[in-house]
Amino acid sequence: MSTLRASGSGGKEIDRAEQDQRSVREALSDIRRRTQHIKPDYVHADDPEGFEQALGSLVEAIRIHSEHEDSVLFPILAELDPQASEDLLGNVEHAVKHASTHPNPPQSRVGRAIVAVGEKLEHDVKDESTQLHPGVDKLNDELALQNAADDQK
Repeated sequence: MSTLRASGSGGKEIDRAEQDQRSVREALSDIRRRTQHIKPDYVHADDPEGFEQALGSLVEAIRIHSEHEDSVLFPILAELDPQASEDLLGNVEHAVKHASTHPNPPQSRVGRAIVAVGEKLEHDVKDESTQLHPGVDKLNDELALQNAADDQK
């Protein structure tokens, strides 16, 4: 956005785009907070109406942002001179390379590194269940049933 600001193109529209991005991030943070450490099958269990409302807010925020990009920002980008366009491309490539999947990543390097490690662990450590290897949850359920049966004896 700073490249667009420097080119003098649509400052008010860039402010609106940044506000739209904040709205999407807030909605993502709400979804993340509601679903963290919950299996996908159970995201509706705790607060079904609240989750649906949060999901609707996220979809609406994305729709508004996408429409603004398509109708306003992309035409502004098309009018950039070649050097500004190249600078913007470099900035975008750098941002994508260092992006976090966390909706509001920490600003410090240490904080970002901790979030990155946590994200990698979260994605790498998952239950790889098969019928031959039923997984921890199924084993825990079977153990609980067996303990209940032993208690009844």
